[in-house]
Amino acid sequence: MMESGAPLAREATFDRVEKKRTIAEEIDEMMKYYAFDDAIFLAEIYYETDKTNGGNHSDALLTYADCLYRANKKEECYGLLRSTKFTGARLHFLFARVAYDLNKFDECRGALFEHENGLIRKEILEDARVAAHANLLNAQMLCDENHMDLAVESCQKSLDENIFLWAAVITYLRFGGQELAQTFDRHKDKSNGITAPPSPTVTMRTATPSPTGPSTSASSAPSTAPPAEPIGSSTTTGGGRVRPVAPRKSTRISEMTSRRSETGSTASSRSSLFTEPDRPHTRATHSSRNRANAALNSDTENTNATNTRTRSGAAATTRGSTSSQRVASTASERPSEDDMLQNSNAPMSSAASSLNSDEPMDTVDLVYDDGYKNFFDIYRHIALIEESISTYNWKTADVLFAKMEKETMINTSMVRLQLGRACFEQSEYRECRNILNDLHKRKKWKVEGTELLSTSMWHLQDTHALSALAQTLTTESRERSQSWCAAGNCFSLQRQHTQAIECMERAILLDKRFAYAYTLLGHELIVQDELDKAAGSFRSALLLSPRDYRAWYGLGLVHLKKEQNMIALTNIQKAVSINPTNRAMLCTLSQIEQQRGQIDTALVLIDRALTLNPLDVACRFNRARLLFEAKRNEECLVELDKLKASSPDEAFIFHLLARVHRRMGNTHLALLNYSWAAELDPRGEQNVTDSNHVANREEYEDDEYGSPV
Repeated sequence: MMESGAPLAREATFDRVEKKRTIAEEIDEMMKYYAFDDAIFLAEIYYETDKTNGGNHSDALLTYADCLYRANKKEECYGLLRSTKFTGARLHFLFARVAYDLNKFDECRGALFEHENGLIRKEILEDARVAAHANLLNAQMLCDENHMDLAVESCQKSLDENIFLWAAVITYLRFGGQELAQTFDRHKDKSNGITAPPSPTVTMRTATPSPTGPSTSASSAPSTAPPAEPIGSSTTTGGGRVRPVAPRKSTRISEMTSRRSETGSTASSRSSLFTEPDRPHTRATHSSRNRANAALNSDTENTNATNTRTRSGAAATTRGSTSSQRVASTASERPSEDDMLQNSNAPMSSAASSLNSDEPMDTVDLVYDDGYKNFFDIYRHIALIEESISTYNWKTADVLFAKMEKETMINTSMVRLQLGRACFEQSEYRECRNILNDLHKRKKWKVEGTELLSTSMWHLQDTHALSALAQTLTTESRERSQSWCAAGNCFSLQRQHTQAIECMERAILLDKRFAYAYTLLGHELIVQDELDKAAGSFRSALLLSPRDYRAWYGLGLVHLKKEQNMIALTNIQKAVSINPTNRAMLCTLSQIEQQRGQIDTALVLIDRALTLNPLDVACRFNRARLLFEAKRNEECLVELDKLKASSPDEAFIFHLLARVHRRMGNTHLALLNYSWAAELDPRGEQNVTDSNHVANREEYEDDEYGSPV
């Protein structure tokens, strides 16, 4: 029985083999199961024999070159295609792709473009799918050459051919493209057989410096070239010398300010940047993001649970430092975002207005099934959220998050990451940490977003959690740049800046197009007083992402450090024009204006920051200090009394109160406040002296990206 059964089994196995299969199908089968070496072996024989027998040379060549590229043998793929004459859209694109990957840009252009007119080859444009990827590749080359307008136009063409190219969406938004909803509408019309009008001229956001008024939208992208340094420009103006902001803290655009007397050495001054006293963190905006975060924190199995919970009172952030006091802050409840939307007369962006109707997005009804339409609905929603975040339009982002279904928000990693980024950009670091940490725990293999998670932990001074995260990432994902950004943040928090710089440099080696790593590196270099290298790092970030406000801000800090105040002012104004919602940058800008003697302009900037968050202690203290410098003592006293009620353990508040009372002749009150300040800060680390004798250090903590870092 055994002897007779074995041949039958072999025969049955043989009968399963399909008898009408081509060599190309056999090779494709090998690729399907990742047998790359076997596929390359078969493809090489297929190509050489087919060429000898006079077969379809292009098909065999494409199969062979495709196998080499997929197996990451790019040099061999490049050599094969370069040595052979070929035709066909896919072969031209494949050669352009591999040439681009090998930094052979001239040959990449030669494969994409006609030599006579400089346009993309006609045979490529005739194949819509290939044309979409070819336009995206062209946009990436234009990005490298800093041709922003042409890159956005090429991305628009790519999206018109294939709306699902997410890399094209990101590049389009990063270089200033807008009105993404119109692109989706054109795709809908084309899919439904409606003749869509030609794509309109691409509009781009502007970044014109406007320090005296908030800006929420724009029309043209900023130049990426840093402003020229005027010869002989004055570094001091009427009010005295502007002191640069604390460099590493400048990477982290923060909510609080601290003052240090310039009495120690340079080394001790640098180390003092990381021994800040405790600072209260104000409550995050009560918005749709809060409700979304409540949904994420709820039991995922209980789908009937309400998704309208908001966070209860904000817990004060305990920050690790040498100071023993704990800061207490109180905050009144802010109006909900829904109320703000109902009461606001400001126009909403196209992203939100396109979702205001309750009817579903009946996209591609005539062609695709319900599953496709549901997927397209989610994809479109995510893309519009991305547009809102990239333009720092938080009102629109909140509306979009509120319209997202709970199951989608819980189960879609990209939505969680976007929610974390939205919190991060608005300095809601505790919320960002909770969201991204939960995402990392659910999907430990997913590395995207961990650079923001580690930066949030840096802001919160969460040394143990940051150390554990960095250890895990550098052990399990050593080849990812995000892992080394986390390690760099960990070393930075421990004031080991040399090691932090090495980690950031390694992150850049792993991904030379990771703008966030360049910005982090720049701020670490500022801490080490390597200002020229820091400026170069920030400029590299701007080449990759011209609208990275953190890089513009960092470049401004470098010039502040060099006492080139007017150049610093220009750079920081550029950063504010890109992201007018960052309170710390507005405070820094107001300090520069104050030192220039422009007290009224400085107060306008501080008031803008306070409209974004009236509970921001740092902004209120800066406003009080400006009023003190302007000798408006009564107003300053009112502001300081409010601060004392909300932050009763901050020594610098009592110290400034004492100075105000002393100026007003209230000697007993001045002595009383001096005494309280001495109790809270016996070493006098927080004393605020005259502007000519103080190193004004502002904790700058970033969002980006962006964030910026």
